[in-house]
Amino acid sequence: MKTENIIIRTTPLTKERLQEKAKEYDTSLSNFLLSQALSKPIYVRSLPDINTVILKQELATVGRNIWKLLELKRVFKLSEELRLQMALDELKRVTGKINKHYDDHKGN
Repeated sequence: MKTENIIIRTTPLTKERLQEKAKEYDTSLSNFLLSQALSKPIYVRSLPDINTVILKQELATVGRNIWKLLELKRVFKLSEELRLQMALDELKRVTGKINKHYDDHKGN
């Protein structure tokens, strides 16, 4: 279990270069420095191959497109419901006019 800290002094440029190197291996700066100092293999979280990266990008694109389709479906469903409601309102207005016409002429 790691319980000890080591503090080192360096320039901002050197720190940035070390962080970039650690990032290349997708590992922490601490792990990178210890591995280098102790001549150990660098523990790498994961370095996906280019095909995996491309597939992940394509999958993300497919996911975004599915989300857009679901949003469009929701919008079209709402517009369909709105059209139906407008048609119902118009039907009620027309039947109201017809009923009023017959009610007005009922006594004659």
